[in-house]
This record gives sequence, structure tokens and C-alpha cells, in this order.
Amino acid sequence: KLGEVPIKQMEAMLQNLLRKLKESPKDAELRKKRTEIAAKLTAFRIREWQRRCKELPNDTKLRFELGSWFYEGKKYDEAIACFQKTVNDTRLSQETHLWLGRCFRAKGQHDHAIREFEKSRGSAGSMDKKNMEVTYELGCLWEDKGDAAKAKEEFEKIYEVDIEFKDVSRRLEKLSEE
Repeated sequence: KLGEVPIKQMEAMLQNLLRKLKESPKDAELRKKRTEIAAKLTAFRIREWQRRCKELPNDTKLRFELGSWFYEGKKYDEAIACFQKTVNDTRLSQETHLWLGRCFRAKGQHDHAIREFEKSRGSAGSMDKKNMEVTYELGCLWEDKGDAAKAKEEFEKIYEVDIEFKDVSRRLEKLSEE
């Protein structure tokens, strides 16, 4: 895979900058360089995965990965188009609905996002890591919409099984104060 070498080089540069930023977190020049390299890396990945998808147009895993790079590059419509092409692959379906929900949320299309997150939920009652991720996204979305009760309900589902998941404890405390 031709594109792997430059990707590895840019990843190494990014990791090096992240180490330096831990030592000097307020260094504006380092933060600027990190942002620039991260943007270049994402743009390169998009081009590389587009090339790969062109070579293997029926490879849904590649198409899914391209969608995630588009998302990272804040190209939500392009990401949605990729994910919509992978949603029927049963191996990727749950994860694809999650990413579609994220894209719609980022675009402010909350009703579409809710539908996608609901489709992504696994079996009822199960709270594995994937379902916690979906539930977390729903809680954040309800917060975005200003519905504290629904947000709290989603975050409590996670809190009951994993108090340390992301920032659920902090979010619940904040919602309880309101």
C-alpha cells in the first residue's frame, strides 16, 4: 500500500508534537504545528482512501474508513454518502449507524441523528461498550437540544454500569444542578 509510508511519517511527527505539547501545553507554535499536521494527515488519508475505494469499489470496509476520515475532516456530507453505502453490510451496520448519527448531529440535523443512534443500539438491556458509546452520543444530543431530562436518562443508563465512562459522572452532576 503506497500511501502507508507518508501516513506513518506524519503520524510519527504528530506523536512527537503531542509529546512536546505535554511538556509545554501553552506553546502556541507547537499547537499550531499540531493542527497543521493533523489537517494534512487527514487530507492525505482522504485522498489515499478515495484512491483505494476507486480500485476496490465494492469494499465496504474501505468505504467505511473513508467515511470516518471525511468525518474527521469535517466533510459531513461526503462522510454520510460513504456511510450510506456501507449501512447494509451486517458486519458494519451498528457502527455505521453510529457514525451516521454523529454526522447528522454535527450538521445540526438532530432528528436524523436520533433515528440513526436508535438504529445503532444493540439488543435491549445490553450495555456493552458499543451501546455505551451510542447512549453517550444520544445523551449529548439531548443536551444539544436542551432536553436535560432525556439527556440525564441516557447518561444514567451508562452510569449504572460504568461510572468512569468518558465524562458521564461530570455530565450527570451538571444536569442534576440545573
